Amino acid sequence: MDKKNNLVSNVEAEQSVLGSIMLDSSAIEEVEPILESSMFSYQAHEIIFDLMLELHKKNEPIDLITIVEELRKQVHLEDVGGVAYITSLFTIVPTTSNILYYANIVLGKYKNRKIIDKFNKFKRGEIDDTTLVYQLENDINLANQKLVKKDTSMASIAARAFDYINSEAEDGIRLGIPMLDDVIGGLYDGELTTIAAKSGGGKTALALQILRNVISQSKKVLFISGEMTDIQILFRNISAITGVAIKKMKDRNLDEKEMRAYINALASLSQGNYLHINDNTYTISGIKREIKRLNPDLVIIDYLQILEHEGKETGEAKYAELSRKIKKMTIDFNLPIIQLAQLNDEMKDERPKGDRPMRSSKQIYMDSNNVIYIHRPNDTEVSKYCKLIGFDSVEDVRKKEQGIGMNLAEIIVAKNRDGEASHTPHWYVGSRLTFKKCQGAKI
Repeated sequence: MDKKNNLVSNVEAEQSVLGSIMLDSSAIEEVEPILESSMFSYQAHEIIFDLMLELHKKNEPIDLITIVEELRKQVHLEDVGGVAYITSLFTIVPTTSNILYYANIVLGKYKNRKIIDKFNKFKRGEIDDTTLVYQLENDINLANQKLVKKDTSMASIAARAFDYINSEAEDGIRLGIPMLDDVIGGLYDGELTTIAAKSGGGKTALALQILRNVISQSKKVLFISGEMTDIQILFRNISAITGVAIKKMKDRNLDEKEMRAYINALASLSQGNYLHINDNTYTISGIKREIKRLNPDLVIIDYLQILEHEGKETGEAKYAELSRKIKKMTIDFNLPIIQLAQLNDEMKDERPKGDRPMRSSKQIYMDSNNVIYIHRPNDTEVSKYCKLIGFDSVEDVRKKEQGIGMNLAEIIVAKNRDGEASHTPHWYVGSRLTFKKCQGAKI
């Protein structure tokens, strides 16, 4: 057997995994979730590990005598190097304490082989560049999921939890919407927040308001736009800051005062290079590449239902898979992600609650740590708010809306994995693409 170690194989690591199991058969329980027989680069080791898994499943001993006997029955004993080679494995390691270390080496070499294999297929014309990228992402992610990256013992977890409680580090990222900060507590690493509304319901406006609040905290934001160009997103932010109409910017029809406000807003948004807008990335793998390149503090995806799916699923299964992958990104990259989504129009004017209103797939709701709905309250719902916001009747509220160009809207925390649900009335000021909490009859 060629014992040379290289980019795609490490014979000593493979032998050490097998030897550790022969030394203590219970050690197989540590590597069983990580390794498969196909991950060994040498056929002899693949055969031996496969046999070990079979013996373990049958609760039979995994020792020198049993392995030799079973290999002899299967007519594989000479294929793996005979009794002498099996005996050498038994004596190769003095302890089983490093078996996970050896298993990670085996897994890493397997990952390298998969990468090289995909590139060779691409060079031979067997797959195109899109398939290459998708398969590479998939293979690498599957391998990375199995790697043991940190101590998973209760003692280690307890120590990290103690350090977290006693840390003076800043708690999450503030959303800048008082009600959301009070209820949700902020944006935390590893958490997925979904903002959903009907078409034209203000979900992008709310996301951009949060975006501006986040970059004002000197946090880097990556905004993925599948619906508008980067210039359109920028115009929306400038309009919210200055009050200058988007149409006037599109028509290049700004007076001197508006031009000064426009330039000041541009300078404010550009300060610190905290804002990054990508309008030509439509896939999960593309978003991952951007995250790796920019290392942002927050990612906002506008919006889930128009992302391109790189798998074979269709219909509801397609959106469920997209949602699961976005949730997984929060864990893999240890950052918060906000995704925008559409609500079913069939809900009419009912207040949305639970997972039923979510268009395309209820999995979107299930995968989210937090779900925020934006709802235009009907007259019955408005009547319950009148006293709270300083009006005598629903008619007075509707007249006020028409008079100052704003709408009453509910911001609803429909799901809060770490707390309670809540809903609060806000004024949605369309001209400034901004939500403000109702305080009496004033904005």
